[in-house]
Amino acid sequence: MTKLTSKILLLSTLTYFTSFQSHADTWQFKGLVAPAVSIDNLPYKDTDTEVAPSLLVMGHAGKLFIEGNRAGYRLNRSELGAFSVVGQLRTHQYIPDDSPFEERDKAVELGFQLAKPIGAGWNIQATALTDVSSKHKGQEYELGLYRRDTIGDVRLLSLFAVQKQSKKLTGYYADTAGYEADGDTNVEVEFIGIYPVTENLEAIMVYRHYFHGSELKDSPLTDASSTQKLSIGMGWRF
Repeated sequence: MTKLTSKILLLSTLTYFTSFQSHADTWQFKGLVAPAVSIDNLPYKDTDTEVAPSLLVMGHAGKLFIEGNRAGYRLNRSELGAFSVVGQLRTHQYIPDDSPFEERDKAVELGFQLAKPIGAGWNIQATALTDVSSKHKGQEYELGLYRRDTIGDVRLLSLFAVQKQSKKLTGYYADTAGYEADGDTNVEVEFIGIYPVTENLEAIMVYRHYFHGSELKDSPLTDASSTQKLSIGMGWRF
């Protein structure tokens, strides 16, 4: 996507969010807000496991929805599915400042998403994202399947996705002076479990496992082919 496309996406998001705010009297958030601890096991050599405080938000307010590191605003719902503008913080791909390598930041991304039920409790979801923070300056295209289940008192969200990354995206997190990565394909497996402790207090666990393709795995920066991200928290149900 060009810089003009990125600006159009950002302008569209701001326009819809401004419209949403103008109807603040109808705004009512329903969901969970939970302080948490996040543990990131990154694939980079000689890089410690990253442990940091975080905030998990899972819920919606009207057409606005938030699930973990991704938020969106539903533009339309039709026979084709729910079409939304979405944004996310790429929390699972970065090189931290305590690594022996040059720090490479998490990116802010913006794009569109189409989700549609396909039966038996499953939904299919297609997402296109582009960097709007001038970090990796690339794109990712994702095709996923997800479902929501209740097992006893536990509410469980399961997601399985394939993600095609552009050369710029993969290269930002994999390139060195002597190695240039091409576009890569990743597989994500994600589970989000929520357990009610009391009427208004809930515990939440989010686990994401990313299986990286050969372009990142073959980089001189890495000694593993996957990233694991675990977040555990407890917060309030609204």
